[in-house]
Formats: sequence, C-alpha cells, structure tokens
Amino acid sequence: MNSGSRDNFSDEAVKIQLNVLVLAITDQAVSDMEQSLERIQSLQFSIQRPDSARPLREFIGDHNVELPDVIILELDGHHDEALDDIRRFVEEYGQQTEVFATFSRANLDVMPALMRSGVRDVLPLPLNHQDLVVALSNSLARHRKTLNQARDRKGAVFSFLNTRSGAGGPFVAANVAYILQYEFERKVALIDLDIQFGTVAYDFDIKSDGGIVEALRSPGRIDNVFVEALMSRHSSGVDVLASPADLTSWDGLSPRALSRLVSVLVQKYDHVAINLPVLVNDVVEQALALSNPVFLTTQGTISMLRNLNMVLHRLPKRGIPLQNMEVILNRAGTGEKDIKNIDLEKLIRDLPLHRVRSDFKLVMKAENEGKAACELDSRAGLVRDIRSIAQHLLSYEKDYQADTQQVKRRWFS
Repeated sequence: MNSGSRDNFSDEAVKIQLNVLVLAITDQAVSDMEQSLERIQSLQFSIQRPDSARPLREFIGDHNVELPDVIILELDGHHDEALDDIRRFVEEYGQQTEVFATFSRANLDVMPALMRSGVRDVLPLPLNHQDLVVALSNSLARHRKTLNQARDRKGAVFSFLNTRSGAGGPFVAANVAYILQYEFERKVALIDLDIQFGTVAYDFDIKSDGGIVEALRSPGRIDNVFVEALMSRHSSGVDVLASPADLTSWDGLSPRALSRLVSVLVQKYDHVAINLPVLVNDVVEQALALSNPVFLTTQGTISMLRNLNMVLHRLPKRGIPLQNMEVILNRAGTGEKDIKNIDLEKLIRDLPLHRVRSDFKLVMKAENEGKAACELDSRAGLVRDIRSIAQHLLSYEKDYQADTQQVKRRWFS
C-alpha cells in the first residue's frame, strides 16, 4: 500500500514515533493487528506470539529489556493472572509504557476490571481499524504533550548551535548552565550532543564517559533511574550527560530516544541545555525542534555570518520556527572589519542579539583549569555578558524573581 493511503497522525516539528509491541495469541489478532498497523505512519511495530502465558510477568522480571511506548496484550481467558500482571507492570513501567488490551468481543464483561488494573484502552476483536487509529493517536498526543509544554515554556529547553566550528557555543553553553545553577539556584541538566568532538566534559573537568550515547542507544530504558545513573555531577550542581569525545558513530542514535530523554529531564530540571554539533541530522533536528530558544552562536567573520544567513533561511523550512531563534555574537569587538561588510542588524532582522565580549586569556585559563569562567573572574566583561544571557532565560519565567543579594554574595565569595 502506498504511503499516501496510510494514516498519519504526526506532522509537527517535534517528531515522535511510537514504538508498538503486540503480544498476540490467536491468528485473528495477528492478522487484524498486522493489517491495521502497517497502514499507520509515525510508528514502528512488531508482533510476537509469546511462549509464556504471562508475558508481562517476564517484562517485570527483566530490567534490561527495552520497553516499547505501547504494548497491545491479547487476553486468552486467564483474566485473574493477567489483571495482576497488568497492575504490577503499570506500577513499575506505567510512566514509560501504556498497556492496551485486546480480546474477543464475547468477553466484554472483563472491560471494567481491565480499566481498573491500569489498561489505557481496550480493543475488542475483530479489530476496528479506526478504533486502533484513535487509540494510538491519543497515546501519541500524550507522549507529545510533555515535550510541547516544555518547548512552549520558553527557556525550559534551549540549545546552542555553532554556525561553524570554533564559534564558541560549547563554552557559552557550559557557562550559562553554571550560572543558572550556581548563581541563580536553578536545577540544570546539560547535554553534550556533540558526541564526536564535544568539549563540555573537558570544560568542566569531569569524566568524558559518553553518557549521552548510552542514553540515545537505549530508548526503551530511559527513565529517571537510568538517566540519573548516566549523569556526571559538576561541583556547581549542574548534571551533565557528557559526550565520549571520540569518533563514535551516529548509527543507532535515534530522535525517539532524544525525545524520551528530554521528556524525562524536563520533569526533574528547571532547565535543559543542549550543546549541538556543527551538523544537522535527524537527532540534531529533533533537538532543535524541542528547543526554545535556539541560540545560534557566531562570530564577526564573513564565513560565519554567511553560515548564519544560511541557517536562518533553511531551518524554518525544516520546521524550526524563526521566532524560536536568537543570535549570540561571540568575541564581539574583534571582527568589526568583517561585520562592516554585512549589515548584521539587517541579517538577523528582529531576532534577539546577545553580544559576548572577547577575553582570550580568561577563556584559555578556564579551559586549562577545567573551570567555569565566572569561577575565575566573576566581574569580567565576558562573564557579565554570559550572565546576561542566563538572566534573559530567567526573564521568560513570569513568576521567577532572582534573589539579587544572594547572587552578589556568590559573586564576591
């Protein structure tokens, strides 16, 4: 069947693909599910005929298994055991995986008990295709809701994209995260998504253990406990998912995993900062779609400003709204000759512009010592500029008021 005739319930910039596992017993369930699921876009599915009469119990016992977003479980008449297994499964994995039940229409009397056990939806056999589409559409909407709420809550998830290697985005990202956590006492998670050349671990003098790669390779295992085990804690309190900083392949790293990761983090942290590589693939594109704002980090050279112009024109065509973008002019004041050849204000139009002054000695000292710049000189012009970006992010929170006296005590301590 061609793709034009398939049901599609996801065309938003935040791409979420449901992973559906069908545990079927009868030939009818296998046939009905296969015919219906293959007609639906925005999901991956597999159909298994379990050897055990109680397959959910096996999931509960195996903590290394990668869980799908939705399990469709066919009941075979062992209702008491099935209800008990469903209750236990939902208690342990309900935040990650929804359970649907399917069974013969002759057994509709079990429906109330199923709903009480934690089953999200019931799909009687023979299967009605539209009922399945509606049920999975609702599941997709629930998965998307948390991510859209985070994206719409400006400043909750933000990212830094260099317009060319060497623009300084990772340094600014690490220092903004530090200031938000240490000076303004916000809970901050910092993801270094530049898996091959990421420097956040180096900047913070923490172990570069590749926690982000482990997370993105295991979407079914992503929950609070799993993510916390992968985090490295900086002395400021910032929790870092570090890159391995080697030639690790992007193969097997999925946008779905990043969505689940961000969904978990935004429920625990006030801010999730993402350092992006200088490339755009499916994972990076998903990070951009989840971020608001996206800080485009550039410098005053012709080549970087040319790339900035290209990004400003191309990203909206990929579903990343222009109004979600802001520009950081790093090393401001050192490239006036190049900037004179390009009207910067005209180039970025009405986008917010943040200038970060150049301080080569402070940057080198911070990198050599593995410290944030404000740890070394909290009153330097560069630090004040980065602090203004952190305050700018806080300004999006209507109810947040910084304790300025407390911040000043930290500056001079």
